[in-house]
Amino acid sequence: MVTDDHHEALKEENVPSKKTNRRRIPLKERAQSLGRGLRSISRYLAPLIVLALVAVGVPVAVFLGYMHVVSTPYFSLDDITIRGLHSLDEEDILSQAGVVRGSNAFDVDPQRVKLQLEALPWIRSAQVEKRLPRSLTIQVEERTPSAVLVDGKVFTLLDARGEPFKRIEGGDPVDELLRLPLITGLSRAEAEAPAGQELVLEALEVVRLVEERKLPALSEVHVDPVMGLSIVPAESGIEIRLGRGRYAERLERLRAVFAAIEREARDVDYILIDNEESLNRVTVGSRATERSGDSLKN
Repeated sequence: MVTDDHHEALKEENVPSKKTNRRRIPLKERAQSLGRGLRSISRYLAPLIVLALVAVGVPVAVFLGYMHVVSTPYFSLDDITIRGLHSLDEEDILSQAGVVRGSNAFDVDPQRVKLQLEALPWIRSAQVEKRLPRSLTIQVEERTPSAVLVDGKVFTLLDARGEPFKRIEGGDPVDELLRLPLITGLSRAEAEAPAGQELVLEALEVVRLVEERKLPALSEVHVDPVMGLSIVPAESGIEIRLGRGRYAERLERLRAVFAAIEREARDVDYILIDNEESLNRVTVGSRATERSGDSLKN
């Protein structure tokens, strides 16, 4: 008699096992499948690999090209021309500019050289031109000291435009610079203000007119906003009050006064040519004799 247990046993015998029924893939077929997968991956990665090689290779090529350019003597700066120098030294200019003869032209930035040169107090402006492969031209405009502004114990050089540009220091040719006319009566701050700048320019105009007329060289020009300008010749030390304006006429009158003083051998400490009504009225005097002053009319 077949029982339910027998039926269950027969079912279990007739059901194939999953483990024994799995198909085994031959080794050759598996190798072919793996090869197809690798080829698919290589087709995907190949462009990326090429791009990576290019990305690495281009900078290397650029770097090698740059090293070749900076090392070749073809671009050595051998032709350097500096124009506009009068009192400055050419080698000092190159040192300040950071330019070395024979250096590579690509290492020189004209704008940087310009800024470094214009940082020098003695240089008003600079123009720099580089021409490959080996040429550099520097054009500078020097400041010419025309007078010395005296502000207490501080002595500052003024250029021909009346602009303060450098404080006199121990390393400067002090004796030579102090032979320039001294401008007194104004601080540097006042001299840089519009009203003071106008007075400074007038003082420099008087210095120029004195030189043109070959009058005795001046040691000092005193500036007073109310009284105007007074000058002191270096040799005589006579104080000469000019007032303001009409300086050429006043200095012509001064020439005649000097001639009269020399002719009469007079001892004079001051001369006043600041009369606004008539420049022909000139007052001369001596403090030593306590005279109030004599009037000269011509």
